[in-house]
Amino acid sequence: SHTILMNLACQFTFAIPQAIFELYLWRDGTKRGIASFNEMCFIPDYYFMPFYESAYNYHINCELYPGSWNHNWFPFLSTCDGQYYLINCSNDNICSYNHIDSKILIVYDNLYDMLSSVVVKFNSGIYHLNDCHELVE
Repeated sequence: SHTILMNLACQFTFAIPQAIFELYLWRDGTKRGIASFNEMCFIPDYYFMPFYESAYNYHINCELYPGSWNHNWFPFLSTCDGQYYLINCSNDNICSYNHIDSKILIVYDNLYDMLSSVVVKFNSGIYHLNDCHELVE
């Protein structure tokens, strides 16, 4: 609910961008336990983490990678091996982050642009389910 999400969001030293807040109000991450990892992807290879899991990943990354993890980054999509799509809460850019080389790439200007691109990719068949029911590009 809105109140629970607001209480969870208060733990951060930055404001959670309104677009991410609204995304979590729409759905609190990918439901688990009903599908394999590949069947629950939001985009190929990435699942939408519930808010509590995003918050946990944020805190763990701040602790484990203080030299490479920016305290304004909020992860919301993840692979099973620690790659993220995150929002830079200081400017709303959507970035991809890889722990292996600490590489950060700005992928979209904002969440709206990202979700618009996802819709186009689904509608055009770029994102589709293969014979094993895995979301692929």
